[in-house]
Amino acid sequence: MSGESDKKLNIEILPKGVENPRFQQRESGIVHTPYRLEIAFYNLIKSGDVEGVHGAIGRFMENALVVGRMSNDALRQAQYFAVSCITLATRYAVEGGLMEGEAYNLSDSYIQTIDKMNDVADILQYLVEKAIEITSLVSANKKRLEYPSYIRKAMKYVSAHLHERIRCEDVAAACGVSADYLSSAFKKNVGESLSRYVMKEKLEESKTLLAKGFEYGEIGYYLGFCSQTHYIECFKKEFGTTPKRYAKSNMPI
Repeated sequence: MSGESDKKLNIEILPKGVENPRFQQRESGIVHTPYRLEIAFYNLIKSGDVEGVHGAIGRFMENALVVGRMSNDALRQAQYFAVSCITLATRYAVEGGLMEGEAYNLSDSYIQTIDKMNDVADILQYLVEKAIEITSLVSANKKRLEYPSYIRKAMKYVSAHLHERIRCEDVAAACGVSADYLSSAFKKNVGESLSRYVMKEKLEESKTLLAKGFEYGEIGYYLGFCSQTHYIECFKKEFGTTPKRYAKSNMPI
């Protein structure tokens, strides 16, 4: 997180007392972080402003983010808070142009991971990482809107057929252009070959499946790799770790 990984999100919770919370807040002098600051943060996600999100998170690390008390149990409080943040962040991401299906799948995956976590600090760190991740996805999606329509159509085709073997000829046919033309135009516009793009999308999808509890042996089959060994090799080359280790580190019990 560019210098922020050694810091912790500074969260302060409103005082206990459900019968007269306003009284308790006046007595303690602790009040909820203003709504306008929350909206400003989620609008940074909506606009795909990764730098802005980094800055806002840095301020929340320096000055406490005061949130409502959702549970007197510290772990449940952190989980409830994280789930509410993820829900809002993904909805703002949709407003920012991220495809609904992708946003909802991310939301489900994030929340399932949070549900399995049992350390408050880990939950808050995970929340920071996912806020930046989803903002980056919105930013990347906005860049895609600048591509010619047939390039965007090719990307959409790839997304819809990740569980199949994807050939340039099939993508080109769906886009109404020749395979040679698509191959050349894709590299020119996107900055990488279509085959490289397909591989990256499959590997990113495999991370989502791992987080949902799929066995890595199944994933290679689902995503059309020629063998389990090939999938593991590609995953390690892309992310610097094996699918098994990734799953273990991203699905705390």
